[in-house]
Amino acid sequence: LLELATRLEATHDAQAFALCDRVARHLMAQSNGRYDDPIEAVRMACQRLDKTEAQHYVEQLRADFKAKRNFTKALGSVLDP
Repeated sequence: LLELATRLEATHDAQAFALCDRVARHLMAQSNGRYDDPIEAVRMACQRLDKTEAQHYVEQLRADFKAKRNFTKALGSVLDP
């Protein structure tokens, strides 16, 4: 699904974001403490959003996965250039 999202043109940002978000949440559900792949999916999702929307999305993920402290800490690197 991530490959499909990367191949979608810029005119399909909403669909690409939805795919990346779906993959990120799926990877989080299966995660055993390694968050590299979910973080990469979140990074890809944020690339399809403007800066304000990306910040809101990351904050929503922090709230949704509050118990996953290392994941929420790693989310800080997503919005850094």
